[in-house]
Amino acid sequence: MAATGIQRLPPILFDDALWREAELQERLKALQALEDYLSEIQVRTACKVESYLAPIEEGGYLNEIEQKICVNELFICAETFEASVVVAAHEGRHAYQFDCLQRPDEHKEISPQTINIWHENFEPVNYKRPEKSARAYENQPVEIDARAYAESVVQALRTRTLEKLEPVRDVTQTKQDSSEDIEKDLAAIHARKPNLPPKQPETEAETLEESESQGRSR
Repeated sequence: MAATGIQRLPPILFDDALWREAELQERLKALQALEDYLSEIQVRTACKVESYLAPIEEGGYLNEIEQKICVNELFICAETFEASVVVAAHEGRHAYQFDCLQRPDEHKEISPQTINIWHENFEPVNYKRPEKSARAYENQPVEIDARAYAESVVQALRTRTLEKLEPVRDVTQTKQDSSEDIEKDLAAIHARKPNLPPKQPETEAETLEESESQGRSR
């Protein structure tokens, strides 16, 4: 019988002790295995997962044009798998959202209303950047959806019930975060950041404008 769900993933993805023993490349390989599995569930092309150096305030981003999920190396080097998994799953959900916009007929699990909402939200004039306002950024439909999905992935790994992620759920029509929800989410995001001092990236070749032009989405 073919392995399914949790059996297909490296053990370090649901065991913090194993995660702490693993080297960076092994952790990165595990995140790629997770992205491969989630993309299969979401019926989309898998993104390549890469690491990069950035200040600790930045967890990662999706380069939609190059189909890359970039995770801050500081998060990958954290003591638990949760810090980087939540970033990879969040950005993978953005890849899924973009795929729904491009191939709506292949994603009947998501309502046309939700796809329209996502389309409007991703318009440059509508999308709120986190550096402008953390609250406005977190309260966007595409971010509420990605955050909810990433949390479900973390919980599925913690409880070893990854199969519960199938099928993909449409939370945009059923979940609207209150101010209290946003505050809790911001606190949870802060709590997951590695317990390390802020560190500047070794190279600063990418400005925010360059990132946006390359299809970068957080």
